[in-house]
Amino acid sequence: MYILRCRARDRGRSHPGGLFWPDVDQLLAPLIGHRSILTHSVLAPLLLLTVWRHRVTAPTVAWFSFGIATHLVADLLPRAWVGFALVQLPLGLGNLGSLSPLWIGGNALVALWLCEWLLRHEGLAITRLH
Repeated sequence: MYILRCRARDRGRSHPGGLFWPDVDQLLAPLIGHRSILTHSVLAPLLLLTVWRHRVTAPTVAWFSFGIATHLVADLLPRAWVGFALVQLPLGLGNLGSLSPLWIGGNALVALWLCEWLLRHEGLAITRLH
């Protein structure tokens, strides 16, 4: 069981943007397609950690990752794995087809792991075994 605690200075720094980030692809649908492989992955949190690491806090990236994971888990429940449910490659290069659920599920797990790892690294996650 994980217990998360938040220091006073970190409160309010988490952002629900991760929950909505994957659907940014709808604004760029002609270029990257809906359910783009670029937005339905952990690419954004990893870019935040590497490129903008001096401008964002680890807890912010952690909760952003948690939002992405939550969104991706919801995307694992389409009516059928056809059409818009499939993960699209950029520039109309096709889709992942039957690998789409594996891509989405795998990235959801990695996003959850990244969230937990970042919070533990910052001393904000404590594991207690019962």
